[in-house]
Amino acid sequence: MTTPPEEPMTERAAAPILLDLRREAQARQPDLSALPPLSEPERQMAIRTWRGRMVNEHISAQVWAGLVPSLMRAGAPPAALAELPAAIADELRHAE
Repeated sequence: MTTPPEEPMTERAAAPILLDLRREAQARQPDLSALPPLSEPERQMAIRTWRGRMVNEHISAQVWAGLVPSLMRAGAPPAALAELPAAIADELRHAE
């Protein structure tokens, strides 16, 4: 019995998951009035930089969450396991 060939990655790739934090950002309404005005290229660079940082924080939260099953299987002390939700929450808070 033969197995069918796999579909090319482009055909079976899932749609990207988008992270939209505009509502959270609007709720905070930081006061940016003391900052100097930016040119459009500077503004776009700042947006890309902060967007990248936000994504990295979410990835860090996923990494922390992924450690839970591994640490439980490894027999980590309950006190150490109890600290993980706070680490995950910290990363998500940093991403706001």
